[in-house]
Amino acid sequence: MQVKIGPELGDERLRDASFLFSSYDIDENSIGIIGVVAPARMDYARASAQLSMMAETLSELFSDEKSQYRIKNTGEQDERR
Repeated sequence: MQVKIGPELGDERLRDASFLFSSYDIDENSIGIIGVVAPARMDYARASAQLSMMAETLSELFSDEKSQYRIKNTGEQDERR
């Protein structure tokens, strides 16, 4: 879990906002990122607990061998690397 508050976001227009974000596993080679942008005065304990739960749920969803959401490895290579 990472938290950026106001000036840490690097944009004066966001000085009264916060950004919480967390990563989740998609497969052995990929991760996703989920986040929340909210007022700086938000309930950080509640928001971070809910975000952690969502990231954990997404990791489990993608890692389940029987999941319809599991990303299939097509063998294609990313040419940008």
